Amino acid sequence: MHFIWWVYLSHLVSYWSAAAAAALFIDSSQWDWSCAKQVWSNHTVYTAPFVLLASLYWRHSYLGIGHGWWQLPACVLLTDILFYYPHRAMHSRWLYHLHKQHHVWKKPMGVAALYAHPFEHVVVNVAPPFFAAVLLKCHPTVFVAWVAIASANTVLAHAQEGQHTGHHRHWNKNFGVGLMLCDRLHGTLITSTSSSPYVPLRQASLRGGEAE
Repeated sequence: MHFIWWVYLSHLVSYWSAAAAAALFIDSSQWDWSCAKQVWSNHTVYTAPFVLLASLYWRHSYLGIGHGWWQLPACVLLTDILFYYPHRAMHSRWLYHLHKQHHVWKKPMGVAALYAHPFEHVVVNVAPPFFAAVLLKCHPTVFVAWVAIASANTVLAHAQEGQHTGHHRHWNKNFGVGLMLCDRLHGTLITSTSSSPYVPLRQASLRGGEAE
């Protein structure tokens, strides 16, 4: 069996375990069944075919497992770059009609981390961490570990106060992940947001700005 199926399994287990833990141990409002249904649809209808194609046509060239010590932190840095620009593009007037689905929840919650339009799910959510590991030639075991870490992290980033909840308060800030290096470079980083209200969907600017 192609190792990419183990990567896919690690993603599912990590994501849903983290989402359940957020609802059980952080706040029961972190769960919504209609949201979970859409996310599961993204996982099965759109992520699974992506994995199937990879298993059929992709042969991964990788370094030894001993390189994992630098590849994991490098994956964090590279994913920030690969995620920042398509995510910021989704806030443009041309693509926001697709991205607004992710912002439908006034307050973000863990299970909604991958609540997104199918196009965004594949291009913005799936592709960046996947291609980060591919470009860095991660060993299959490192690849599996990286996807598990990234999956749990995206849930926790939506479940508790932090950099990404700042994005849900100020939609033209905090587009990146991890160390937010691209946000620092482009002046879109905001570090203190917990006292600001979440921006309701109906007030969101199509340009990704503050509430109108």
